Amino acid sequence: MTSEELQKRVIEALKVKAPDTTCPLCHTNRWNVVPGTLLLGLKSSSQYGSSYIQNGLPSVAIVCLHCGNTHLLNLSVLLPDVPLGI
Repeated sequence: MTSEELQKRVIEALKVKAPDTTCPLCHTNRWNVVPGTLLLGLKSSSQYGSSYIQNGLPSVAIVCLHCGNTHLLNLSVLLPDVPLGI
């Protein structure tokens, strides 16, 4: 799936799941879905105290076009049918 296709899918999902979402900072409802994805790393400590990334959350960012407030949305929940290897 291309970044553009994913962006369109995210916008469609948000229209259904969060149709009237306003920004909690400026109270506008002008959002942009940032192209591409990111893996929000989860850190865990081993029994010996060293940290390592064990897993991660595939995410997409949305940004308020008025104030820049940014939210990360978990793609596993928002688009559960999309393969996680995107």
